[in-house]
Amino acid sequence: MGAARPTSPAPPGGALIPVLGQQWATQSRYLLRDDMTRVGREFDCDIVIPDRAISRRHAEFTWEGESLILTPLSETNATLVNGRVIDLPTQLRLDDTVEFSDARFGVKVYINPTSTSASTQRRTEMNRRVAAIVSADVKAYSEMMERDDVTTMHAITTSRARFNELSSEHGGRVVDAVGDSILLEFPSVSDALAATIAFQESTRRSSGAADRELDLPFRIGVNAGEIVTRRDGTVYGIAVNVAARIQSLAEPGHILVSQVAHDLAARLPEGYRFVDAGVRELRNISGSYRLYGLARLGEKEDPREPME
Repeated sequence: MGAARPTSPAPPGGALIPVLGQQWATQSRYLLRDDMTRVGREFDCDIVIPDRAISRRHAEFTWEGESLILTPLSETNATLVNGRVIDLPTQLRLDDTVEFSDARFGVKVYINPTSTSASTQRRTEMNRRVAAIVSADVKAYSEMMERDDVTTMHAITTSRARFNELSSEHGGRVVDAVGDSILLEFPSVSDALAATIAFQESTRRSSGAADRELDLPFRIGVNAGEIVTRRDGTVYGIAVNVAARIQSLAEPGHILVSQVAHDLAARLPEGYRFVDAGVRELRNISGSYRLYGLARLGEKEDPREPME
């Protein structure tokens, strides 16, 4: 490995691009953190690959100045760069291919603008804008993992891939996916609702008798507001927190929408309408929030009932 360059004030950015055909992948790209990005089978890893051939903590990516370093952590499962097994920290370059067992990535490294001005650096690293936020999770996920962790993790991975595909079709992206939770952002509420309704419908279609064991009833909260996006793609803001709190109030298989998102929705998918779900208090958030469910035209009024 070549000598690392001197440490710079702001490391370059980078992303891992799953090679086509990787069924475990839940995102079209995985942004690397500014410090260290860990890959493995454990849920506390930054990139989780639910495969027995992947070690619990398999490898990690770190920055040394402008150099991206890959360090293998597993003594039993191989890490490869361009088809060769590595045993020591290795500097990566643009368009390298990294493999962990059968999981394959292409590496994209790019240089971000830097400035000696602190204010310019902050503007480079953080972007403020308005977006629609979707928060989703599976109720009783811990109990499901305790009963059958392999089947549950397979179902979660499949659901994430489906949600990622549908969100991309509607201009959205997966911001974060840890355990059973998925956080997404969209350019508009209409896009967010189109993607979430399509996801819930696809989940119900895939929950026939033959694969009932893979049925994961997601509960989803939708909100809109100002968010702050960091250079690594992470989003923050009260709008994100509200979406998560709304999601916790939704029944499995359902979507709850904030008043703000309701008012901003220019359109709903054909055959759907809003149903008033009342005014609710959100945990650790001041004020009251009127919420809305979604129902098909001509069907039951109670948004807590399943959208059959």
